Amino acid sequence: MFGIGYSPEDYNLLSNYLTQKKKIRIEDLAKSGILVGRGIDRFRGRVVFTLYDHKNNIVGFAGRILPWQDQKQAKYINSPDTPAYHKSKILFGLNITKSEIRNSGYAVVVEGELDLISSYSSGIKNVVAIKGSALTEDQIRLMGRFCNKIVLCLDSDFAGDEASKRGAILAVNMGFDVKVATINNYKDPDESARKDPEGLKRAIREAEDIWDFLIAQIFKKYDDGTGNGKAHISQEISPLLSLIEDKIVRDHYIEKTARMLSVTTDSVAYEVSKKT
Repeated sequence: MFGIGYSPEDYNLLSNYLTQKKKIRIEDLAKSGILVGRGIDRFRGRVVFTLYDHKNNIVGFAGRILPWQDQKQAKYINSPDTPAYHKSKILFGLNITKSEIRNSGYAVVVEGELDLISSYSSGIKNVVAIKGSALTEDQIRLMGRFCNKIVLCLDSDFAGDEASKRGAILAVNMGFDVKVATINNYKDPDESARKDPEGLKRAIREAEDIWDFLIAQIFKKYDDGTGNGKAHISQEISPLLSLIEDKIVRDHYIEKTARMLSVTTDSVAYEVSKKT
């Protein structure tokens, strides 16, 4: 279903086959990104994931090293940007899951091919995968053809990843309802789906609004019962709240933050206004 394959540990097997048997010019193979240098197979010795666009056209590949190989090399490699493939515009699995996303009204966003395949195998069908942890504007617009709600189910370090947060906030400001599923005790959705599929489904059902999630993460870092702790929270939370474009939503979270800090709404609003 997902076009999983394997590229043998041979430098020239692929180029020899395609040029000699299929009569494809090596210049075109190099332009496609599957070869590097003088006919060397980019994905040799790796499990290979076929990358499709949402119209089911093959546009590129991703390769993962195997457990017995030298773990110092890159764990994953991908096709470079080519005339057919642009990493920022592709959502892995969307060609298969777009109907489920449209029917459910939301997309579960994970971070890699194995995260998606394991989630799908556990019964989570309305899922797509991005490359890395940050959503792009093109990917958000593409999802917008099928839904207007996103549940981010990314690796456990999402809260500390600035690029991930920027992508999530971009989706909010583009009109999406964005929530975050918290995976406890597992490093990523792949591990969670294999070891505790019902727990993963529950985390997705109980996903938290993106602003509530980000605010809670800031409060966890400091002691809000001390002046110094409140100062640190203010320094982190004020620029975050300034990114909320909807004034009603921003005012709601300013009031919530004020209650959590036991300070006046005006004082939080003033600090936020300095960042806008």
